[in-house]
Amino acid sequence: MQGPNSHGPRQFSPLVRRINRDAHPLFSFKSHRSSGGNVIVPRQPRPPDTLKFKDDGTFKIMQITDLHVGEDQHTWWGRFQDLLTKSTQNFLLDRELPDLAIFSGDLITAHSINNTERVTHYWAKALKPVIDRGIPFASTFGNHDADDGALNTRHRLMEFDMKQSGSWTREGPRDIEGLTNYVLPIYDSSGEKVQVLLYVMDSGDSNDDRISKAQVKWVKSTAKEWKDKMGRHLPSLAFFHIALPEYKKIWACDKTYGLKDDVINTVRDNNGLLDLFRTINTQGVFVGHDHGIDFCGDEKGVLLCYGRHTGYGGYGGWMRGTRMVQFRGEEWKTWVTTERGQVIPLDRAEEHIPSRSDCEEWREAEERKGSK
Repeated sequence: MQGPNSHGPRQFSPLVRRINRDAHPLFSFKSHRSSGGNVIVPRQPRPPDTLKFKDDGTFKIMQITDLHVGEDQHTWWGRFQDLLTKSTQNFLLDRELPDLAIFSGDLITAHSINNTERVTHYWAKALKPVIDRGIPFASTFGNHDADDGALNTRHRLMEFDMKQSGSWTREGPRDIEGLTNYVLPIYDSSGEKVQVLLYVMDSGDSNDDRISKAQVKWVKSTAKEWKDKMGRHLPSLAFFHIALPEYKKIWACDKTYGLKDDVINTVRDNNGLLDLFRTINTQGVFVGHDHGIDFCGDEKGVLLCYGRHTGYGGYGGWMRGTRMVQFRGEEWKTWVTTERGQVIPLDRAEEHIPSRSDCEEWREAEERKGSK
Protein backbone atom coordinates (compact mmCIF):
# COMPACT_ATOMS: atom_id res chain seq x y z
CA MET A 1 0.00 0.00 0.00
CA GLN A 2 1.14 3.53 -0.75
CA GLY A 3 0.61 6.61 1.35
CA PRO A 4 0.32 10.34 0.70
CA ASN A 5 4.02 10.88 1.36
CA SER A 6 5.30 7.92 -0.60
CA HIS A 7 7.46 9.91 -3.03
CA GLY A 8 10.43 12.18 -2.59
CA PRO A 9 13.03 12.88 0.07
CA ARG A 10 10.42 14.07 2.54
CA GLN A 11 9.16 10.51 2.84
CA PHE A 12 12.54 8.82 2.78
CA SER A 13 14.66 11.09 4.96
CA PRO A 14 13.18 9.86 8.30
CA LEU A 15 14.20 6.34 7.29
CA VAL A 16 17.76 7.46 6.65
CA ARG A 17 17.92 9.21 10.00
CA ARG A 18 16.46 6.17 11.78
CA ILE A 19 18.97 3.64 10.47
CA ASN A 20 21.50 2.61 13.08
CA ARG A 21 24.72 1.94 11.18
CA ASP A 22 25.85 -0.56 13.82
CA ALA A 23 22.56 -2.43 13.80
CA HIS A 24 21.29 -2.50 10.22
CA PRO A 25 22.66 -5.42 8.17
CA LEU A 26 23.58 -3.15 5.27
CA PHE A 27 26.19 -1.44 7.45
CA SER A 28 27.14 -4.22 9.85
CA PHE A 29 29.61 -6.83 8.68
CA LYS A 30 28.89 -8.77 11.87
CA SER A 31 25.33 -9.38 10.75
CA HIS A 32 26.60 -11.50 7.89
CA ARG A 33 28.53 -13.81 10.23
CA SER A 34 27.47 -16.59 12.49
CA SER A 35 27.85 -16.28 16.26
CA GLY A 36 31.08 -18.26 15.96
CA GLY A 37 32.58 -15.66 13.66
CA ASN A 38 32.44 -17.72 10.48
CA VAL A 39 31.01 -16.13 7.38
CA ILE A 40 27.52 -17.46 6.71
CA VAL A 41 27.46 -19.22 3.36
CA PRO A 42 24.02 -19.22 1.73
CA ARG A 43 22.46 -22.63 1.29
CA GLN A 44 22.94 -24.28 -2.07
CA PRO A 45 20.33 -22.85 -4.47
CA ARG A 46 18.67 -26.21 -5.00
CA PRO A 47 15.16 -26.03 -3.58
CA PRO A 48 13.44 -29.24 -2.45
CA ASP A 49 11.07 -31.07 -4.75
CA THR A 50 8.44 -31.36 -2.00
CA LEU A 51 7.32 -29.00 0.73
CA LYS A 52 7.69 -31.11 3.86
CA PHE A 53 8.40 -30.98 7.56
CA LYS A 54 11.98 -31.39 8.72
CA ASP A 55 13.08 -34.49 10.56
CA ASP A 56 12.65 -32.65 13.88
CA GLY A 57 8.91 -32.34 13.17
CA THR A 58 8.88 -28.61 12.39
CA PHE A 59 8.03 -26.47 9.37
CA LYS A 60 8.85 -22.76 9.39
CA ILE A 61 7.17 -20.11 7.19
CA MET A 62 8.39 -16.56 6.67
CA GLN A 63 5.81 -13.98 5.53
CA ILE A 64 7.50 -11.30 3.42
CA THR A 65 5.19 -8.41 2.68
CA ASP A 66 5.16 -5.00 0.98
CA LEU A 67 8.68 -4.85 -0.41
CA HIS A 68 7.72 -2.22 -3.04
CA VAL A 69 10.88 -2.85 -5.05
CA GLY A 70 11.38 -0.54 -8.04
CA GLU A 71 9.76 2.51 -6.49
CA ASP A 72 11.14 5.91 -7.61
CA GLN A 73 14.11 4.42 -9.45
CA HIS A 74 14.87 7.79 -11.07
CA THR A 75 15.93 9.08 -7.64
CA TRP A 76 18.84 8.23 -5.34
CA TRP A 77 16.53 7.40 -2.45
CA GLY A 78 14.49 5.01 -4.60
CA ARG A 79 17.58 3.02 -5.50
CA PHE A 80 18.84 3.19 -1.90
CA GLN A 81 15.50 1.87 -0.62
CA ASP A 82 15.99 -1.25 -2.74
CA LEU A 83 19.47 -1.79 -1.27
CA LEU A 84 18.03 -1.59 2.23
CA THR A 85 15.21 -3.95 1.28
CA LYS A 86 17.66 -6.50 -0.11
CA SER A 87 19.93 -6.35 2.94
CA THR A 88 16.94 -6.64 5.29
CA GLN A 89 15.71 -9.74 3.45
CA ASN A 90 19.20 -11.24 3.50
CA PHE A 91 19.53 -10.69 7.24
CA LEU A 92 16.08 -12.08 8.09
CA LEU A 93 16.47 -15.14 5.85
CA ASP A 94 19.89 -15.98 7.29
CA ARG A 95 18.62 -15.54 10.82
CA GLU A 96 15.40 -17.52 10.51
CA LEU A 97 16.23 -20.05 7.77
CA PRO A 98 12.60 -20.67 6.79
CA ASP A 99 11.40 -23.78 5.00
CA LEU A 100 9.07 -21.61 2.88
CA ALA A 101 8.81 -17.88 2.19
CA ILE A 102 5.40 -16.48 1.28
CA PHE A 103 5.33 -13.11 -0.46
CA SER A 104 1.94 -11.69 0.50
CA GLY A 105 1.70 -8.93 -2.10
CA ASP A 106 3.17 -5.61 -3.25
CA LEU A 107 6.55 -7.08 -4.14
CA ILE A 108 6.99 -4.14 -6.52
CA THR A 109 5.53 -0.69 -7.07
CA ALA A 110 4.44 -1.08 -10.68
CA HIS A 111 3.25 2.47 -11.30
CA SER A 112 6.79 3.75 -10.60
CA ILE A 113 8.21 1.54 -13.33
CA ASN A 114 7.80 3.53 -16.55
CA ASN A 115 8.64 0.65 -18.87
CA THR A 116 6.13 -2.12 -18.27
CA GLU A 117 8.60 -4.61 -19.76
CA ARG A 118 10.83 -3.89 -16.75
CA VAL A 119 8.39 -5.18 -14.15
CA THR A 120 9.91 -8.66 -14.31
CA HIS A 121 13.36 -7.14 -13.67
CA TYR A 122 12.20 -5.68 -10.36
CA TRP A 123 10.16 -8.78 -9.51
CA ALA A 124 13.37 -10.78 -9.93
CA LYS A 125 15.16 -8.39 -7.55
CA ALA A 126 12.44 -9.00 -4.96
CA LEU A 127 12.83 -12.78 -5.26
CA LYS A 128 16.62 -12.92 -5.51
CA PRO A 129 17.43 -13.29 -1.77
CA VAL A 130 15.27 -16.42 -1.45
CA ILE A 131 16.40 -17.89 -4.77
CA ASP A 132 20.06 -17.36 -3.86
CA ARG A 133 19.53 -19.44 -0.72
CA GLY A 134 17.53 -22.21 -2.33
CA ILE A 135 14.52 -21.40 -0.14
CA PRO A 136 11.16 -22.40 -1.64
CA PHE A 137 8.71 -19.54 -2.03
CA ALA A 138 5.16 -18.74 -3.08
CA SER A 139 3.71 -15.41 -4.16
CA THR A 140 0.39 -13.66 -4.38
CA PHE A 141 -0.48 -10.24 -5.73
CA GLY A 142 -1.09 -7.01 -3.88
CA ASN A 143 -2.73 -3.88 -5.17
CA HIS A 144 0.54 -2.31 -6.44
CA ASP A 145 2.06 -5.22 -8.33
CA ALA A 146 0.45 -4.19 -11.61
CA ASP A 147 -0.08 -0.68 -12.93
CA ASP A 148 -3.76 0.09 -12.28
CA GLY A 149 -4.38 -3.63 -11.93
CA ALA A 150 -3.43 -4.31 -15.57
CA LEU A 151 -4.26 -7.96 -16.21
CA ASN A 152 -1.54 -8.38 -18.84
CA THR A 153 1.08 -7.25 -16.31
CA ARG A 154 -0.23 -9.65 -13.69
CA HIS A 155 -0.16 -12.54 -16.17
CA ARG A 156 3.40 -11.68 -17.17
CA LEU A 157 4.54 -11.53 -13.55
CA MET A 158 2.80 -14.75 -12.60
CA GLU A 159 4.30 -16.66 -15.53
CA PHE A 160 7.73 -15.21 -14.77
CA ASP A 161 7.46 -16.09 -11.08
CA MET A 162 6.40 -19.67 -11.78
CA LYS A 163 9.51 -20.24 -13.92
CA GLN A 164 11.93 -19.26 -11.16
CA SER A 165 13.91 -21.84 -9.21
CA GLY A 166 12.08 -22.74 -6.01
CA SER A 167 8.77 -21.17 -6.98
CA TRP A 168 5.60 -22.81 -5.68
CA THR A 169 3.40 -20.05 -7.06
CA ARG A 170 0.47 -21.49 -8.97
CA GLU A 171 -2.09 -20.15 -11.42
CA GLY A 172 -5.53 -20.43 -9.93
CA PRO A 173 -8.77 -21.36 -11.68
CA ARG A 174 -9.42 -19.02 -14.59
CA ASP A 175 -13.16 -18.80 -13.94
CA ILE A 176 -12.81 -16.91 -10.62
CA GLU A 177 -11.49 -13.48 -9.70
CA GLY A 178 -7.75 -13.11 -9.21
CA LEU A 179 -4.87 -15.09 -10.67
CA THR A 180 -3.11 -16.39 -7.57
CA ASN A 181 -5.69 -18.56 -5.82
CA TYR A 182 -4.14 -21.91 -4.96
CA VAL A 183 -3.47 -24.33 -2.13
CA LEU A 184 -0.10 -25.74 -1.07
CA PRO A 185 0.01 -29.10 0.71
CA ILE A 186 2.80 -29.48 3.28
CA TYR A 187 3.86 -33.09 3.80
CA ASP A 188 5.20 -34.83 6.89
CA SER A 189 8.93 -35.46 7.14
CA SER A 190 8.64 -38.70 5.18
CA GLY A 191 7.07 -36.84 2.27
CA GLU A 192 4.25 -39.37 2.10
CA LYS A 193 1.35 -37.83 4.02
CA VAL A 194 -0.04 -34.30 3.83
CA GLN A 195 -0.05 -32.67 7.26
CA VAL A 196 -0.98 -28.99 6.68
CA LEU A 197 -2.62 -26.94 3.93
CA LEU A 198 -1.78 -23.34 2.99
CA TYR A 199 -4.40 -21.34 1.09
CA VAL A 200 -2.86 -18.53 -0.95
CA MET A 201 -5.40 -16.06 -2.33
CA ASP A 202 -5.67 -12.94 -4.47
CA SER A 203 -7.49 -10.14 -2.63
CA GLY A 204 -7.67 -7.91 -5.71
CA ASP A 205 -6.21 -4.56 -6.67
CA SER A 206 -7.04 -0.93 -6.04
CA ASN A 207 -9.93 -1.08 -8.51
CA ASP A 208 -11.56 -4.20 -7.10
CA ASP A 209 -10.26 -5.20 -3.68
CA ARG A 210 -12.55 -7.94 -2.43
CA ILE A 211 -12.89 -11.65 -1.86
CA SER A 212 -15.55 -12.75 -4.32
CA LYS A 213 -18.29 -15.34 -3.95
CA ALA A 214 -16.53 -17.41 -6.60
CA GLN A 215 -13.32 -17.42 -4.56
CA VAL A 216 -15.21 -18.51 -1.45
CA LYS A 217 -16.89 -21.27 -3.45
CA TRP A 218 -13.44 -22.37 -4.68
CA VAL A 219 -12.10 -22.57 -1.10
CA LYS A 220 -15.14 -24.59 -0.05
CA SER A 221 -14.83 -27.08 -2.91
CA THR A 222 -11.04 -27.36 -2.49
CA ALA A 223 -11.43 -28.00 1.23
CA LYS A 224 -13.99 -30.71 0.49
CA GLU A 225 -11.63 -32.40 -1.97
CA TRP A 226 -8.90 -32.51 0.65
CA LYS A 227 -11.30 -33.74 3.32
CA ASP A 228 -12.41 -36.54 1.04
CA LYS A 229 -8.77 -37.51 0.48
CA MET A 230 -7.65 -37.28 4.10
CA GLY A 231 -10.83 -38.20 5.98
CA ARG A 232 -10.87 -34.89 7.88
CA HIS A 233 -10.16 -31.19 7.53
CA LEU A 234 -6.42 -30.75 7.96
CA PRO A 235 -5.10 -27.73 9.86
CA SER A 236 -4.66 -24.87 7.43
CA LEU A 237 -3.59 -21.23 7.19
CA ALA A 238 -4.44 -18.54 4.63
CA PHE A 239 -2.29 -15.78 3.14
CA PHE A 240 -3.36 -12.79 1.05
CA HIS A 241 -2.70 -9.07 0.84
CA ILE A 242 -5.62 -6.97 2.08
CA ALA A 243 -7.27 -7.57 5.44
CA LEU A 244 -10.81 -8.86 5.97
CA PRO A 245 -13.39 -6.52 7.58
CA GLU A 246 -13.16 -8.59 10.78
CA TYR A 247 -9.72 -7.10 11.43
CA LYS A 248 -11.45 -3.81 12.28
CA LYS A 249 -13.80 -5.66 14.57
CA ILE A 250 -11.12 -7.40 16.63
CA TRP A 251 -9.18 -4.14 17.09
CA ALA A 252 -12.30 -2.32 18.24
CA CYS A 253 -13.86 -5.06 20.37
CA ASP A 254 -11.30 -7.71 21.33
CA LYS A 255 -7.86 -8.12 22.80
CA THR A 256 -5.01 -7.93 20.28
CA TYR A 257 -1.24 -8.20 20.47
CA GLY A 258 1.17 -6.11 18.45
CA LEU A 259 1.59 -2.82 16.64
CA LYS A 260 -1.20 -0.64 15.26
CA ASP A 261 0.15 2.69 14.12
CA ASP A 262 -1.79 2.89 10.86
CA VAL A 263 -5.31 2.81 9.45
CA ILE A 264 -6.88 -0.62 8.96
CA ASN A 265 -7.89 -0.92 5.31
CA THR A 266 -9.97 -3.94 4.34
CA VAL A 267 -11.51 -5.60 1.33
CA ARG A 268 -15.00 -4.34 0.57
CA ASP A 269 -16.56 -7.79 0.83
CA ASN A 270 -15.41 -11.17 2.06
CA ASN A 271 -18.64 -12.99 1.23
CA GLY A 272 -18.51 -15.27 4.24
CA LEU A 273 -14.88 -16.37 3.86
CA LEU A 274 -14.08 -16.18 7.57
CA ASP A 275 -17.21 -18.15 8.48
CA LEU A 276 -16.10 -20.79 5.98
CA PHE A 277 -12.58 -20.86 7.43
CA ARG A 278 -14.01 -21.77 10.84
CA THR A 279 -15.72 -24.84 9.38
CA ILE A 280 -12.68 -26.18 7.48
CA ASN A 281 -10.08 -25.88 10.27
CA THR A 282 -8.32 -22.79 8.89
CA GLN A 283 -6.68 -21.57 12.07
CA GLY A 284 -4.91 -18.38 10.97
CA VAL A 285 -5.10 -15.62 8.35
CA PHE A 286 -2.06 -13.49 7.42
CA VAL A 287 -2.20 -10.22 5.48
CA GLY A 288 -0.12 -7.11 4.75
CA HIS A 289 -1.01 -3.86 2.94
CA ASP A 290 -1.13 -1.56 6.01
CA HIS A 291 2.54 -0.93 6.73
CA GLY A 292 2.25 0.30 10.30
CA ILE A 293 0.36 -2.70 11.69
CA ASP A 294 1.53 -6.15 12.80
CA PHE A 295 -1.04 -7.13 15.45
CA CYS A 296 -2.79 -10.47 15.86
CA GLY A 297 -6.14 -11.18 17.46
CA ASP A 298 -8.49 -14.12 17.81
CA GLU A 299 -11.84 -13.93 16.05
CA LYS A 300 -13.94 -16.89 17.18
CA GLY A 301 -11.18 -19.42 16.81
CA VAL A 302 -9.30 -17.97 13.85
CA LEU A 303 -6.16 -15.93 14.56
CA LEU A 304 -6.13 -12.84 12.35
CA CYS A 305 -2.61 -11.50 11.89
CA TYR A 306 -0.79 -8.79 10.00
CA GLY A 307 2.72 -9.41 8.75
CA ARG A 308 5.51 -6.96 9.55
CA HIS A 309 6.34 -4.53 6.74
CA THR A 310 9.52 -5.98 5.21
CA GLY A 311 10.55 -3.57 2.46
CA TYR A 312 11.84 -0.01 2.49
CA GLY A 313 9.65 0.95 -0.45
CA GLY A 314 6.23 2.39 0.28
CA TYR A 315 5.28 4.72 3.08
CA GLY A 316 6.23 4.78 6.76
CA GLY A 317 9.27 4.86 9.01
CA TRP A 318 8.48 1.84 11.19
CA MET A 319 11.17 -0.76 11.83
CA ARG A 320 11.07 -3.41 9.14
CA GLY A 321 10.85 -7.12 9.77
CA THR A 322 8.91 -10.28 9.07
CA ARG A 323 6.21 -12.43 10.60
CA MET A 324 7.19 -16.02 11.22
CA VAL A 325 4.99 -19.07 11.64
CA GLN A 326 6.32 -22.42 12.83
CA PHE A 327 4.44 -25.68 12.90
CA ARG A 328 5.47 -28.48 15.23
CA GLY A 329 3.22 -31.30 14.20
CA GLU A 330 -0.25 -29.77 13.99
CA GLU A 331 0.46 -27.12 16.61
CA TRP A 332 1.86 -23.76 15.54
CA LYS A 333 3.08 -20.45 16.89
CA THR A 334 3.86 -17.05 15.40
CA TRP A 335 6.26 -14.22 16.16
CA VAL A 336 7.80 -11.12 14.60
CA THR A 337 11.52 -10.81 13.89
CA THR A 338 12.77 -7.28 13.20
CA GLU A 339 15.56 -6.13 10.91
CA ARG A 340 17.73 -5.64 14.01
CA GLY A 341 17.28 -9.19 15.22
CA GLN A 342 14.66 -8.57 17.91
CA VAL A 343 12.28 -11.50 18.28
CA ILE A 344 8.78 -10.62 19.52
CA PRO A 345 6.64 -13.66 20.44
CA LEU A 346 2.91 -13.11 20.44
CA ASP A 347 2.67 -13.29 24.22
CA ARG A 348 5.29 -10.55 24.56
CA ALA A 349 3.86 -8.19 21.95
CA GLU A 350 2.15 -5.02 23.10
CA GLU A 351 -1.33 -5.83 24.39
CA HIS A 352 -4.30 -3.73 23.31
CA ILE A 353 -7.59 -3.92 25.22
CA PRO A 354 -10.22 -1.69 23.60
CA SER A 355 -12.72 0.35 25.56
CA ARG A 356 -16.44 -0.30 25.45
CA SER A 357 -16.92 2.93 23.51
CA ASP A 358 -14.47 1.74 20.81
CA CYS A 359 -16.60 -1.33 20.23
CA GLU A 360 -19.83 0.65 20.27
CA GLU A 361 -18.45 3.04 17.67
CA TRP A 362 -17.50 0.12 15.46
CA ARG A 363 -20.96 -1.44 15.80
CA GLU A 364 -22.65 1.87 14.97
CA ALA A 365 -20.43 2.26 11.90
CA GLU A 366 -21.35 -1.25 10.75
CA GLU A 367 -25.06 -0.51 11.25
CA ARG A 368 -24.78 2.66 9.19
CA LYS A 369 -22.95 0.76 6.48
CA GLY A 370 -25.66 -1.92 6.44
CA SER A 371 -28.46 0.61 6.15
CA LYS A 372 -27.08 2.16 2.97
